[in-house]
Amino acid sequence: MNRFIKGILYITAGCIGIGCAALIIGVVLGGGSQVLDMSFGQVKNRVRDFVMTADKEAHNQMTGHRSEDASMDRVIDKEYAEQYQDSMYEDDFSGDMGIFAADASSIEKLAIDLRYGSLSIEESEDSRVVVSVDGPADGVEASCSSGVLTIQDVRTGKKAREDACVYLQIPEGMQLSGASIRVDSGAVDMEGSFYAKELSVDAGAGEISLMDVTADTFTASVGAGTLDISDSSFQTANFNCGVGTMDIDADIKGDAQIDCGMGEIYMELERDITSVNYVLECGAGSIQIGDSTYSGIAKKSQFNNGADATFTVSCGMGQIYID
Repeated sequence: MNRFIKGILYITAGCIGIGCAALIIGVVLGGGSQVLDMSFGQVKNRVRDFVMTADKEAHNQMTGHRSEDASMDRVIDKEYAEQYQDSMYEDDFSGDMGIFAADASSIEKLAIDLRYGSLSIEESEDSRVVVSVDGPADGVEASCSSGVLTIQDVRTGKKAREDACVYLQIPEGMQLSGASIRVDSGAVDMEGSFYAKELSVDAGAGEISLMDVTADTFTASVGAGTLDISDSSFQTANFNCGVGTMDIDADIKGDAQIDCGMGEIYMELERDITSVNYVLECGAGSIQIGDSTYSGIAKKSQFNNGADATFTVSCGMGQIYID
């Protein structure tokens, strides 16, 4: 028999003996069957917990704790995520646990759909992608299938309105073929370099803040929420704003579609405003490009600056500023 297991059995027997001795002394000194019943229950529970812990440790010792199968390293690893969370957030982590961890090489796309919770995307310290939840984790799910990491808030009723912050750590320089991020009335905060060939964000009534983001094709939609983009670069872009606000500081190299209903869009381009052509359409709102303001344009007006890229700008009753 394994010496480790023998040792566990000896310790277990010793604990049982000590427990029984303590039980007898307690009965003699305290008297009464009530003390006997209470002490026996406590001893039984202690012994049961100890045996369960010992059994788990013995199993880990014999199995090496983790499978050597490489494929197992690419699926949910709850214990790794919990340990990672403890090291990253030991000062301010009030809540729950890591719910997902996988090697970055197994993930090609992100699909994130949150309700009232918030999402923080940061750089990880190793080659793994880790998902953790601060707050009630029940109802926030993370899984990976066919290279797509899905993070979804499936909570309903009053529980859905409880605060839950999802932390997503990704390795520095990780490149994704696609990513979609949607929040109903929550918040998304992305810091550190992030690249996706196709990236789409939908704020609904929430808040999305992006910094140092690069995408070949970028699509953003805001209902009554806000979108804040800084130090980013897109090959082509599509912005759709309802009654919310968009604040965009980005280098847009190619074509862009900019639509605003009753909200406001502020765009600060890395290049000169004459570096693109414009197609404008405006109702009761206004479009301001540099020092020129356009309003009440019944038909589309075109301004050709001899550029390779064209911005198609449409405004209903809101305001668009491009500088």
